[in-house]
Amino acid sequence: MYIEIGDSIGTSLQLGSNDRKTLDEIESILTYASFTSREGKHCIKTASRACAQKITDYLQTQSGYQKIFFSYINSHFSTYLAGIKNLVKPYIVVEKTNKKIERLEDKIIVNTEFASRCDFWNSVNFLPENIIDWRYFLRIAYYEKMQQSILKNIDFSLTPEQGSGGRTIDTYKFRCNEGKFILAILDSDCSYPNQPYIPKSNADQFNKLDPTIYPTGTNVILDVHEIENLFSSDIFLSNGNKNNANKFIGYNLPPEIRQFYDFKTGFAYNRLFKNSYMNKKIIDSGITIKLCRNLLECLKKNKNCSCVVVEGMGNDYLIKLFGCNINETKKDISNAVKSDFENRLMGAPEDLIDPIKKEWQRIYRAFLTWFCSFKVNICVS
Repeated sequence: MYIEIGDSIGTSLQLGSNDRKTLDEIESILTYASFTSREGKHCIKTASRACAQKITDYLQTQSGYQKIFFSYINSHFSTYLAGIKNLVKPYIVVEKTNKKIERLEDKIIVNTEFASRCDFWNSVNFLPENIIDWRYFLRIAYYEKMQQSILKNIDFSLTPEQGSGGRTIDTYKFRCNEGKFILAILDSDCSYPNQPYIPKSNADQFNKLDPTIYPTGTNVILDVHEIENLFSSDIFLSNGNKNNANKFIGYNLPPEIRQFYDFKTGFAYNRLFKNSYMNKKIIDSGITIKLCRNLLECLKKNKNCSCVVVEGMGNDYLIKLFGCNINETKKDISNAVKSDFENRLMGAPEDLIDPIKKEWQRIYRAFLTWFCSFKVNICVS
């Protein structure tokens, strides 16, 4: 995340304080900020050059590491990191204040007690519904980042969490109650545009959360059925599946239908024709629709028929596209996306329909806000 050391911290050090507890907290914050920056876990900057100077002056009698770090970011990266700040919302501000945490529209203010905890400086947790999904979301974020020259020195630092399907919201609440920062990305499970979320689904439960109760968490609910719908056919073809394209029904679907097609289980009749928009798109597309298993019985049910009439591709669709290497690291993904980007094989956003382009950008902005990191390389003898 983008973490700003507020002016009140520098002022407290300059004026001195009889409050030993606060001074100890600030010194812990400066130590953690120094080490965290060297490890490249967050983007860390002082609120102003004056604040950085006050901190540097205070650290003159301290160990050299913190002193070098704060003078370094003050002189070298103040302008660059200020530009990154304009791209994220919310960002973190550490201030000397009584309230432990306060979430505003554009920033989250934490006090010295909250920020002096070691775990505050850990990488932010990322919670998809399936543990392997983080790799696919990270691919999108890296691809979008590579198109922004200002971000060439920025990386993403995150700790993947196991969503466990229906228990995803329990994990989210648990981490928030621990005071951990966390981003969750959820499938909408919608079968047509503007469909209300299915009652008690993850999307429905997360949509009802009060952010003031869980100020350290943010969730993004996709405007497509699920993660599989985010990828274009270019990715499909670039991963050696050209000869098998006809086996993958989803590959041949018109773009407007691909947004809401269930790649795992396909379309059941009652989901396919509930919405007039999807009904017309499907009829116009000329897709071959299977007959129901029990045609006479289903005719009696009319639109309540639950037979699958457009086949799905099973639970391992993304694995077939990308492969699934449980040992794949963030660096491996970054290098793979860079190679795909250079060879135009990643399913470039210009090849995607507008709603999907917007989703890619939403995911990228969420990653930039919650996982942005900048590594300060300094040597201390």
